[in-house]
Amino acid sequence: MLFDHEEIGSQSAQGADSNMAVEVTQRICTGLGHGDVDSYYRAIHRSFLLSADMAHAVHPNYSEKHHANH
Repeated sequence: MLFDHEEIGSQSAQGADSNMAVEVTQRICTGLGHGDVDSYYRAIHRSFLLSADMAHAVHPNYSEKHHANH
C-alpha cells in the first residue's frame, strides 16, 4: 500500500491512519474465500508491515543536496 498526505498528517482519507488498509485487507481476505472474522484476524496476525519513508531517500537528480547524517 502506498499512502499520501504523510507530510500533513496520517489522518486524512489517504493517510496511513485511515481505514483504507483495513478495508483493502478485508476485501482481499473475502475475495480469497476467507470472509469470516477469525480468518481475517489470523491472516493479519501472520502478516508483517514494512514502512519506508521516501522523503529521506537520496534523490538521483540532487544527490549533492543529500545530508548523510539526517
